[in-house]
Amino acid sequence: MWSVVALLLTVAVGLASSMAGFWEYRAGGGVCDLSSWLSCSKVYYLPEARIAGIHLSEAAPVYFMLLSGLAAIYGFTGSRRSLAGLTIAAMAGLAVVPYLVYLEVFKARSICLFCTLMHASILSCTLLSYKLLKS
Repeated sequence: MWSVVALLLTVAVGLASSMAGFWEYRAGGGVCDLSSWLSCSKVYYLPEARIAGIHLSEAAPVYFMLLSGLAAIYGFTGSRRSLAGLTIAAMAGLAVVPYLVYLEVFKARSICLFCTLMHASILSCTLLSYKLLKS
């Protein structure tokens, strides 16, 4: 039971962070810009932050809504299919996280707080959903 609650909280943190990042990007930055090495704006304005013309801050809320929906279906119904889908989606996200961290650290030379929360959420979601799937 605690694993399901932790899973729901994990995806909720990711969704909230992705929405905050989306609004931060749309507003032109500022809230998350605390220093030269702790700045979401420096990360948002990297050319690599766009894939096929879509900015990652616009894609992240969609991804986390998918995770949230699958987690909610599993949490309320116990559907193993939704849990399997959640695990696959989380693993796909986790596969991209090292590249995103590379962009932050080596290209932008700055850390984005919202991005870091999303990365942690993806890692936690992957571990928790995998654990639940195997139990």
